Amino acid sequence: MMSEREKIKCVVDTDAGTDDAQAIAMLLASSRVDVLGFTTVHGNTTTKQVCVNLLKLLRVLQREDIPIFPGAETALLGDVKESGDITLIAIGPITNVATAIRQDSQFGSRLKQCFIMGGNYYGKGNSKNICAEFNFYCDPEAANIVLNQLTCPITLVGMEVCFDNPFTLDMHKSLRVMDTKTGRFFELMEQTIIKKWSSYIACDEYAVGALLNPKVSYGTQNKCLLPLSLKVNTQGTRW
Repeated sequence: MMSEREKIKCVVDTDAGTDDAQAIAMLLASSRVDVLGFTTVHGNTTTKQVCVNLLKLLRVLQREDIPIFPGAETALLGDVKESGDITLIAIGPITNVATAIRQDSQFGSRLKQCFIMGGNYYGKGNSKNICAEFNFYCDPEAANIVLNQLTCPITLVGMEVCFDNPFTLDMHKSLRVMDTKTGRFFELMEQTIIKKWSSYIACDEYAVGALLNPKVSYGTQNKCLLPLSLKVNTQGTRW
């Protein structure tokens, strides 16, 4: 885990959904974070539309200075040469990350750590297959490659964290009290999903929260974090 005073250099891999936008806003609001760039991935929509969505978000947040790299057409870390200095935040299907591993055997050594929103372990999902988490469902083979071949430390935020810690609609409404350009943007963006849900299920926000406030994720007790061997089931029925 990082010290609370350490400046975090990060690259964000995203499919630019509603929760992605919330998570990105959290990152850009933190004085401890230096976002070097964004890469876009399929998932909520096409990579082309993801770029459009991301540009709109950065315009509202007044951060159009941050570069966007579409899909796996470019190297995930570009020309970054700093070894072990970059935090990767993957909050969409992890196709790009798996592609980077296959193309660059030293990819993991160039990362300090990786935070991933994806997967589940109780079979409670949020995709067309009710047992599968959306990001891993979109590309299970990529998820399996990343979890077993990425050589840097990985913090994985599974779907259970999101389902077990929802925001009530009253709690969510309280976040929209301030009448600002950013607040109005998010309120407009969330209208459709809020009408469908009895509570607000945050997903990518928790992955970013784990990075920004490790005590929330790991607790304050002096406990060891043990290495785990994980496998993604890629043999199930595709719906």
